[in-house]
Amino acid sequence: MELNSNHFFLTSIQDIKELIAPLKKYFGITTFVYKKNFNDGAEIRLSNNAEYSYSFYKNKFHTESLFEAKPSLYTKARVLWDDVYSNTSRAAEHSRNHDVYHGITFVEPFVDGCEIFAFGVPVGRVDLMHRYLSHIDLLEKFILYFRESAQPLFRKAEKSKIQIPGKFEAAPSDLLSNENSFFDRSSFLREVCVHSYKIFSAREIQCAELLLQGFTARMISHQLNLSPRTIESYVQNIKQKTNSVSKPDLIRTLSSYFK
Repeated sequence: MELNSNHFFLTSIQDIKELIAPLKKYFGITTFVYKKNFNDGAEIRLSNNAEYSYSFYKNKFHTESLFEAKPSLYTKARVLWDDVYSNTSRAAEHSRNHDVYHGITFVEPFVDGCEIFAFGVPVGRVDLMHRYLSHIDLLEKFILYFRESAQPLFRKAEKSKIQIPGKFEAAPSDLLSNENSFFDRSSFLREVCVHSYKIFSAREIQCAELLLQGFTARMISHQLNLSPRTIESYVQNIKQKTNSVSKPDLIRTLSSYFK
């Protein structure tokens, strides 16, 4: 598939460049890609690197990318490219040809699909990978900032979303079976924390951690692929277990439990 040069995915690069300016300034991250993959096969893509995106579609790299399978199969994950792509793979070669390497991809499920946030640095700058890994929480805050700031771009992009016939069938599924990429974080925390985590269920821990990141109940429902009513029920359970009477009180209490 080849995108027309006037396609919104390619013409929106200046807007994306402005939004990611802090990433370049503080982390040396020079390429950013946002993808929203829907369970019906549609997708949108926004990036500051038009040539990288154009080449992706023209050369059908959806058959090489590990993030093109049916979105509902993914769980929340943080994936280092160096861990999952061989140096000799076409995907790695494609990135190097566009001076994009040593990156990390955040997989964020939502009700009808998943969001992909990819951050890449120039070839040879492995030192920058260590920099962002030391401040992974700041990349997560950038994601919240991007979601909020890019709303007008999202609306325009969804009018131009595309579908690639047979994408799910052609996509590699290696990542979905990679135990190093997907693991049960909540259960691990329950086993190693001697008191605070043990009073909460795995779902309540997920909700509590997202509340501390500033997520609303509706945002959490998208993140965990659950209904808002279900999330509200979990939040109410957390309030009862912590004897919290208001949201500010709950956040203060959770900060003592989880930080």
